[in-house]
Parts: sequence; structure tokens; C-alpha cells
Amino acid sequence: MKRVILIILFLAPSFIFAQSPYTSLRFTLEELMYSGDTCKSVFSVTISKYVPASGERKPSLVKRDTTKYDWNNFKYMKDIDFGKAVCYETTKETYVMDVSVSNQYYIFDNAMEINIKRHKCGQWEEMNIVFPVTLSSFVTYINLGTVYFRPGEYWIPEDMKYSISGKELNITLPDRYWVQ
Repeated sequence: MKRVILIILFLAPSFIFAQSPYTSLRFTLEELMYSGDTCKSVFSVTISKYVPASGERKPSLVKRDTTKYDWNNFKYMKDIDFGKAVCYETTKETYVMDVSVSNQYYIFDNAMEINIKRHKCGQWEEMNIVFPVTLSSFVTYINLGTVYFRPGEYWIPEDMKYSISGKELNITLPDRYWVQ
């Protein structure tokens, strides 16, 4: 019995550091419908993350770090070289699409880009949603709610709400954000 207890005590610290980070991104994509609208929509969704070329910062298991970057001019940052990695791609003919992506990413100090292309009535339109994750957490849940397709580019970090629940970071947008 003593051996079992000693083995458990010896291995317990290694189990703590063997955990992997986790990031989840969810949203529902909806088509704004108009009276007399008869064309079907085909949506292509690509989710990417931008990682600084210097590599991902290692998480602090003790404290919550805040970003070291000035994200105001993200696309034009001269001092940081970002690499882009595609995390998820799908194409579907639909009016409503639930998107849920999760993986073992440590997303802190990275930026996410959601590129949505719509083919409807012979025309292509594009919507880009871009935001950085500016607070560290080993487990991060991002929920953008219902996203209504509107062509254009949306830089949304100022509107995102960060909340901490235990060891989890939850990032959301205000209710009915995309209805504006």
C-alpha cells in the first residue's frame, strides 16, 4: 500500500504539466432573407489563426498575462512577423450554419480570422471577422453568437467581453451584436 501511495505522489506533479491547452470557437452563421429571395446560398468558411513568428508564449499557470502587443494596427505591424495557419475549412449550401471548432491551441497573443465567402445568384461576396485574444488562459472559450452575413471587414476586439470562470476564459460579444 505504501508503494502505491508513493508512486501516486511521485507521478502526480507530472500529470499537472502533461495537460494541453484548449481553445473553442463557436458561432451560428445566418443568411439575412428578403421577401422574394429565391437564390440558394453556398457558404465557404475558413478559420485561421495568426501566430507571431517568434512562437507562442508559454502559459503562466499562476497568473493571467495580458497582451504585450499593440493590436490597433494589426495588419500593418512592422515589428512582428505573423504566420497564418488555417484551423478549419468547410463549404455548405444552407441558410443557417452552426460552426464549432476546438483544438489544443494556446491562443493568447494570437489573432483569429474568420473568412466567410457567400456565392448567391452568381455573385461572390466576402465577410472577414478578425480579433486578437489579449488575456492568457490555458482553457479559452470564444462564442460569437449568431453572425448575420454582411459583406465587409469587421475588427471587433473593442466589443469583446472577457470573463473568467475558475481556470476558464470566456470571450463573448454583446447580445444581438450582429443585428446592428
